[in-house]
Amino acid sequence: MVVNAQLDGDKQLLSYTVDLLKDKLEDLTESNLYNQRCANERKKDLAYQRMQIAELTHQLNSARQQIEQWNELLKERGLVLIDAYQIHPTPAAASSTTGATESGSSVDGAYPNGDSDSHRRQNGGGATTPSCNDDPTGTDQRRSAGLTLLSKDNAELLLKTPGYDIDSKLAFLFAEQAKAQDKISRLQSHLEEERERVELVQKIDARAAYKGSDPDSLRQNMQTARSQALDYKFRLEQATQKITALEGDIIRLEGQVKRYKLNLDDAEKKEEQLKQDRRKLQRDVREANIQIDELKSENNTLQRKIDKLTRGTLIGSQLRSGSASRTLRDSSQNR
Repeated sequence: MVVNAQLDGDKQLLSYTVDLLKDKLEDLTESNLYNQRCANERKKDLAYQRMQIAELTHQLNSARQQIEQWNELLKERGLVLIDAYQIHPTPAAASSTTGATESGSSVDGAYPNGDSDSHRRQNGGGATTPSCNDDPTGTDQRRSAGLTLLSKDNAELLLKTPGYDIDSKLAFLFAEQAKAQDKISRLQSHLEEERERVELVQKIDARAAYKGSDPDSLRQNMQTARSQALDYKFRLEQATQKITALEGDIIRLEGQVKRYKLNLDDAEKKEEQLKQDRRKLQRDVREANIQIDELKSENNTLQRKIDKLTRGTLIGSQLRSGSASRTLRDSSQNR
């Protein structure tokens, strides 16, 4: 009887243990299914992020191709990108500007291909890729505000003009224009004085002839007046030529100033748009890389949990098989 009671107790204990293990197995199965669903969702998210990365990479390549095409167009049109903050001409540099540009080398402050970033990298200016702590509206905007596209001839003329930036060069050109206008006004006043003097001499000669003066003196006065008239005419022609040349220089300088301003505005808009696109693409790529790393870490965590649950299930099945064999052994001994 004691043995039967002991066997009944062991049986109840084993049945309770079996029920408990079944409950644990069900919980683990449900947890495993939940983890598998989560893993499938993560895989879908990872595939979506990969598609986003592929699309962003395609957009980045398109932007690079557009930049390359832009540089090729600048080469074909013979344009030069001038940096207003790096124009520091010297007398020697001004005299050698023409030879430098014709040989294909870039002068100080000019980038023949429009690639100012590569020029700064070659000169040790640092990389142009902004970090996470960079201010997107900081140095790049101030840098792009001083860039303009010019033809090689205009760039050479601008570099030969005294000054350290475009503002100082324009101020110098306006000052030269004011001087030319002042000189023109002085020459015109001088011309008016000479005309009045000629008229006065002619009036005096006419009065002398009317009063019947000496013919020799009249002839001498006429010759003197004629020589003065020729001299005044020659001076008038020279003054007219100078005025015409100065007016042409003024018109040319005004046209150059207008072209510089228009080119500066266009270059600022294009450069700002390209830099905004580049910063946006770089920011999207960084965010996608961060999300991929997070998904990889979560996937590894889920994989470790699944492995742990699989090992727990195997241990539970081994324990159940061991308890069943022990029960059979005890029952055979009792018999």
